[in-house]
Formats: sequence, structure tokens, C-alpha cells
Amino acid sequence: MRPLKNLNVEGGAIQPSGWSPDGRYLSGAIISKTSSAAIGVAVYDLAAEKTIKLTDDPGQWTAPFLPDSKRLIYVTTNSELVVVDIATGKRRVIPVTLGSRAATESFAVAPDGKALYFGAQQVEANVWKVTRPR
Repeated sequence: MRPLKNLNVEGGAIQPSGWSPDGRYLSGAIISKTSSAAIGVAVYDLAAEKTIKLTDDPGQWTAPFLPDSKRLIYVTTNSELVVVDIATGKRRVIPVTLGSRAATESFAVAPDGKALYFGAQQVEANVWKVTRPR
């Protein structure tokens, strides 16, 4: 076991929360140096031993990889479904109605990438499945 190097990016440091399917990257929140808040999304490249800042979307505690290991997907605090390409940093909002205000920390991608699961911020327990029309 060895500690990770170069975790810092502008304004904070990555707090890794997930592995890419190919095992090359970790994804996670950028935690502010001053407030301990999640202030963005980043990946850590294990081979290069460096953190790459992707977005400034606040409140993202988890950002799972899609099965291709090239893109992250997450729900913003405004209930936008976002896909980010880790090579280019291009952020794309997917036009979909989530049905309920999503809990940004309760989000998962099916292994085949065809379904997304998220928890809703409601009093009762709900899990929602989102599928995109073809």
C-alpha cells in the first residue's frame, strides 16, 4: 500500500470515491481547502499520479464511471443529469426528467451502462431507474 501523490487541484483536493471499470482512474469530489464542502468533480490518474479537475459542480460526493471508463455521470444539486468526458473535460447535460429530486450521493450505473439508479430526497424510501429512449 502506498499513499497517493498530487491530490491537490485549484481550491481543494480530490476525495476519491470510485474506481473506473478499467482500474486506471479514481473519481470523486473536490473538497474545498477552506470549508470542507464538495466544490467540484475530479479524477485521479493512477499511472500519471495526478489529479485532473473536471467541473466546478458543487455538492458532488460521488461521480461514477460509465462502463467505457472514459466518462463520468452524476446528478447535480439542480437535478441535472451530467456526463463528463475525462479526456476533454467536456460537460454535457442529458435532457431527462428524473421524477424526483435526486440525492447526489446515491447514484449508480448498471454494469452494461443501460440503466442509472439513484435515490430520491424524500421522506419515504424510493429508488428510481432512468432509461433513455432509443
